[in-house]
Formats: sequence, C-alpha cells, structure tokens
Amino acid sequence: MKKTFLLLVLALSTTAQTCDFLDGSIGNNYPISKVKRHKQNLADIITNRNLEIIKKNNKSLRPSMYKNEIENSLKKRYPTLNTDHINIFVIDLSYIEGIFSDFYVQISSTSSGNYTGVINLTCMFKQEEQEAKRQKQNLADIITSSNLEIIKADNESTRPSTYKNEIRNSLKRKYPALNTDHIEIFVSDLRYIEGISSDFYVQISSTSSGNYTGVINLTCMFKQEEQEEQEAKKQKQKQKLSDIITSKNIKITNNESARPSAYAIEIKNFLKRKFPALNMDDIEVKVEPTSNSCGIVRIYGTSSSNYRGEVQINYTIEQLYKQNLQDTIREEDKDLGIIKLGNGYSIPLLDQIKDKLKRKFPALDLNDIEVKRFFNDNGTINSRLAWIYATSSGKYTGKALVGYDPWTSAAFSR
Repeated sequence: MKKTFLLLVLALSTTAQTCDFLDGSIGNNYPISKVKRHKQNLADIITNRNLEIIKKNNKSLRPSMYKNEIENSLKKRYPTLNTDHINIFVIDLSYIEGIFSDFYVQISSTSSGNYTGVINLTCMFKQEEQEAKRQKQNLADIITSSNLEIIKADNESTRPSTYKNEIRNSLKRKYPALNTDHIEIFVSDLRYIEGISSDFYVQISSTSSGNYTGVINLTCMFKQEEQEEQEAKKQKQKQKLSDIITSKNIKITNNESARPSAYAIEIKNFLKRKFPALNMDDIEVKVEPTSNSCGIVRIYGTSSSNYRGEVQINYTIEQLYKQNLQDTIREEDKDLGIIKLGNGYSIPLLDQIKDKLKRKFPALDLNDIEVKRFFNDNGTINSRLAWIYATSSGKYTGKALVGYDPWTSAAFSR
C-alpha cells in the first residue's frame, strides 16, 4: 500500500512539472522541439539512482530539512550539474528515525533551467564521522619498511628517547609524502644498552587531529655519521666566497718596483675596503703574474675558515710616477711674498703658509704635502722660512724650502 502511494505521488509530481514546462514554453511562443533540443536530459548527468547524504552531529531532523546537503552531494558527485537550475523535492513519508533510514528525492529542472526530464533517487543518511575516517590514510600505506636508521652525530652517548627530532627527520627523508606534523612518535629505549644492544623500538601513530589511521611499530638502529658526510655538512655550512667577492677585475698601484707577490697586501686592503663583511684573517691571497703589468689573483679560505670555494680576480698594475716637489715649487718661485700676521703673532700659522702655496701654485695638491717649521742652528724658529715635505702616500717626492715676509697689522698701517 505504502509503495503504491509513493509511486502515485511521484507520478503526480512529474505530470505537474511537465505541464508547467509545456505551458511556459507555449506561452512564450517557443517551439517545444527547439527548446528540448537545446536542453540536456538530467538522466544523462545523474546516472546513479542512489545517493548518500552526510548527516552532521547525529542530529535527528526530517530528511526534508536536508535540501542543502542533498544539493552539495549532487554537486560533489556530478561536477557538471548546475544545481541552480534544478528543483529538489524530498519525500520523507516513509522515513522513520532508527527504523527506515532511506527516503526519496525527486530532481527536476527549474522553469528557466537548462534541463529536461525527472530523476527519482533513493537517499540514505551517512554519519559525518564515518566519512572523515574513510578519507584518512592508513600509515601502513606510507611507511612500508619496519626498519629505520637514525644518524647519531658526533658519537654522542645519548638515550634514544632524546632523538625524536632525528627520527622525525629520517622519516621525512625516507617518506617525503608523510606529513610529520600529523604523527606522534613514542620511543621505547628499555632494550637499548650503549655499545651492546644498539637497536630500539619506535611507535608511530596519528595525532588526534591528523589525517592518518593505524599504528606502525619500527625497529630503529643508530648509524654513525661518516667522516665524509660530516665534512660535507661542514662545507655546506661554510659561506661561499663568490657570494661575497663579486668583483672580477682590480687595479693596483705601487710606488716602488716590487715583485708581484708584494701586491698581496695591497689587494687585501682593496678587498677590505670593498667588502667590509669579509674576514681578512680567514682568506689567503695568491698572486700569479702573467706579465709585468697584469696577472691573476686567487683568493680562497684558510683550512680553518668559514669560507669555501675559490675566487679568481684579474689585476692590472697602474704605474704611479711621483713628481719631485722642486719641479713644482721652482727655485725662482720659492718666495711666497707677504703673509699678514694676526695680533700677537710673530710668525705665520702653517695653514696661512699652505693658503699662500695654493694661491701661488694652483696645481699643487695640499693633501699630499706637509708644512714644517725651519729651525735655525741655535734651535730657534726661523720666522721667514718653512719646509714643504711630500707625504709618504702622496704623489710627490722630496722637499722644498720656501720663504715669505711676515708682516704685522701695525706694519700695514704705516
């Protein structure tokens, strides 16, 4: 009787919607055959007549209140279905909580939708917890070996239970697909005896919020890090010299005729100025001349340094010819003339002499000279003479004697 009643309801609903569609099409003066030809039959999309609906939090609600969940299930199962173009009619007369868990749903096109036909589905509730559990991955599908080697660095004598990070890293290296943030590691080191029994047991399980199921028991063993691996690790931690020294060419000057190997100091000074972050005590500089005016500089880290690799720089030598001061301050020009003295002074200030020199010899570089007093034989300062010396790092050589006529303000007033 119940089944006959349900079939009658479905038939009436189908007939009503078909009539509505025909009336609407005719009323809008559209050829019925043309409309049907462009619309897709729902039966070509919804191919399965059974549908599972997720029931959240064990709520005791009538199926007719789960239209959104039905729509979401249809969308998930049939991605090409446009759910904005369908009507969902739920028949829950046969549904009795705890006795009859299935109910019926009728899917049809909206009046303006792009579909034709009517689909009758048998639906059943499915608990959300079961769906979540079904989507979790079994740890046994990822961790396929029951043995694991743990690198024990620097020969440290430590209990295995303190090596959780190393175990996690070993698992990550061996099984890249494993999300180690979603696992818990329990280490049992009761069997471990330093130097006698080197293996121990580890249990891997999912965290409470993790995406895994199941439990994995592993037999672990320490593996001493090979000397080569330790050296490679140290080298990797060292900074690459080419990341610091980026210049490929350098010009150096030398005031004397020195051997090319003597340029190493000047090259180091250049590197120190150009790259302040470079530790000069951690590098070695080797000069390889290819001619008298150029060559190659090889720079590499010392054995105990924090640098790795080698940098090669091309160098060229700029010959610097120093000019004799007496060629600039000539004999006939050594008289600077009158220098006005300040009140209370019997000799001019050194800066006053420099100022006179600059006015008389505009090409003279005052940064490369030094003015000094001329002392008489009795040790007193000569008030009319001064020495001009070349600085050691300047462009001049030698020295020159200049004279001047000091005048007080009183003398000018006469």
